[in-house]
Amino acid sequence: MAAAVVANGNVASWLLTRVCCIAGLGIALLPLFLIAGELQRGQLVPAPGGPMQSRSAYYLVVPDEKRLYPPVASFRSWLLAKLPQTD
Repeated sequence: MAAAVVANGNVASWLLTRVCCIAGLGIALLPLFLIAGELQRGQLVPAPGGPMQSRSAYYLVVPDEKRLYPPVASFRSWLLAKLPQTD
């Protein structure tokens, strides 16, 4: 993984993020309807375990041996900084 790429919620960002992922530049959280064709063609692959149903929640699942890998650690830190703080 060369970089972590995440869309900020608008369609233009999602489309650019999709292109970056197809080029092998990273990982992304994207709506399934935007990448269904790429998944069918094998241009993109889902994270192990497949899609999840949730309400306003994100899950970052990483093998234990990769959790300290700098790109993964940076992505986790970025994601946590963007999420609202809860008690």
